[in-house]
Formats: sequence, C-alpha cells, structure tokens
Amino acid sequence: MGPVGPSYLPGPTGIGTAATLLPIRPAPMQPATGDHPPSGQQPGPVPALHCPPALRDDPVLAEEVNTDPRVRRAVKLAAGASTLVNDLYSMARQPSGTELGFDLPQLIAQEEKCSLREAADRTVEIHDELVRTFEIEAALLSLTGSPQLWRFLMGLWAWLGGNREWHAGSPRYNSG
Repeated sequence: MGPVGPSYLPGPTGIGTAATLLPIRPAPMQPATGDHPPSGQQPGPVPALHCPPALRDDPVLAEEVNTDPRVRRAVKLAAGASTLVNDLYSMARQPSGTELGFDLPQLIAQEEKCSLREAADRTVEIHDELVRTFEIEAALLSLTGSPQLWRFLMGLWAWLGGNREWHAGSPRYNSG
C-alpha cells in the first residue's frame, strides 16, 4: 500500500467528488474511495450540517467559519477524521462482504485488493493524517483569527477526542 495520498485529504470541497452529492445511489454500485462521504452520510443533494450554538450566537465567528476557506477546510478535516473513527468502530458490527457500503475500510479493501485488516490499518493512517493536518491548520488559523475562532477550533479538537472516546466506550460498538 502506498502513502496517504492527496485523494484522501479534503480539497476545497472536502473529501470525495461531486459523485457524493448525487441525490440517489444507483444499485448495486460500489463507490470509489475518493467518493467516501466526508461526514459519514449517504449521498444526497445537501450535506448534513450542524450549527453549534457558538456559530448561532456569535456573528463574527459565524462569518469567519462560513467565509474563510481555510477554516472550512479545517472543519472538513475534523469531520473526515470523525467519520473514519465511526467507520473503524462500525467494522465489527457489519457483516464482511455481504453488502455494498460506504465505510472506507471496505472501499479500500475492494479497490486495493487487500485484506480488511490491511484496509483498516490504511484507514487508521488516513485518519491520523487528517488529524495531524487539522492540528497544523488549526494552529496556523489561531495565530491570525479572532479569539472566538481560537476557542471554536480548540472546541473542535476536543470534540474529536470526545468522539473517539465515545466510540471506544459505547455499548453500541462494544457489545461483543
């Protein structure tokens, strides 16, 4: 397997391509790894967006988050990393090879003709690269952004840790 490539890192529009925005998914069709949805959602015309209270209550912060492509990229990096945590923890719950899915380990295993274990290891590498890139970009943004943006980015970083901890401790993923 090769190194983590740019196809797995969010570009200006996030992880994946326009194919992830199709309103319906023709069946049976296995998406390519580059079409992995950035936030774990099934393809649809509008991505699922959540509005944290900080964005609702602070117009300055909302402006920075919504208009600065560097901030949007950082948010997409965090969303992508969060999605991969879910993909990895969901592997044990999903029957292997029985359904077409959108989880990255299955997509990598099919595309790269490797074992699911190797694909999971590759997914971990991609997750770690997304988190490292987020940390670097968030640190750089914190140097030039508002104090509200710094708090938002630190909250997003803490949310990543909480997401990982929740998956590790949730009976949903650990009922073994």
